Amino acid sequence: SVFPLLLDHIYANVELELDTEKAYALYSLAEKLHIPSVLQKVIHFYQSCWDNENIVEFIKLGQSFRDKSLFDAAILKCAEELRYLSLDTAAKLDPEILYHVMVKSKTLPPELSCGSSRLSQLVAVCVSNATRITLTQEIFRRLTGNDMLPSIECIAAVKLLATENTLLSGSQGSPLVGDPSLHERCVLSIHRDWESLREVLDGSIELANTMRSISSNVLFDLLMKNRGPSNASGRSSSESEGREVAV
Repeated sequence: SVFPLLLDHIYANVELELDTEKAYALYSLAEKLHIPSVLQKVIHFYQSCWDNENIVEFIKLGQSFRDKSLFDAAILKCAEELRYLSLDTAAKLDPEILYHVMVKSKTLPPELSCGSSRLSQLVAVCVSNATRITLTQEIFRRLTGNDMLPSIECIAAVKLLATENTLLSGSQGSPLVGDPSLHERCVLSIHRDWESLREVLDGSIELANTMRSISSNVLFDLLMKNRGPSNASGRSSSESEGREVAV
């Protein structure tokens, strides 16, 4: 029990020696007893031990406690560390939370900013691991808007297009109209880096299956792009690549 610890702190001015388990229990107790000074000490303790790998857990803790101070501080920390965030950590983020982090990151100095290509990878893995409950069309549009992702890494483009098509599938399986701006940016990225992407596809059944989830309209646009005059390999090579894209 942390109750004796709390009493010693209040009446004998004993310094709180915290670990994560004690901090959690003490926060809950201080919240019930309405002791703001103790709540603040716990928040300061959390701030001293979070990093870019465990920050998601503290964001969730802020949500669980319904503590705006802890939540906002964790969001800011995550925004500051966004460029160092691992894909595994991004996969644990709720898409709406990632959006809040991205919005906050736009208020930071340029030296703390995360490049659009890297950011697209984080968004792609986040939405790919989301559910229909946590990922709505509105949040998806906010995360993938041109203001957030002006440029998109090619593998992220595949994942985003596949997620969009799955997300926008109606109850009867008929796809709704997607975002033309997102399609354009993704198709451009895939076309530009097609040779390197094809090598990854050859070695990844998972990514190849993901690409098959892209809408037929977008695959057609990609086929036409590959058949364009900019393809130095010639028409026959483009048609071959187009067939591979459609598989």
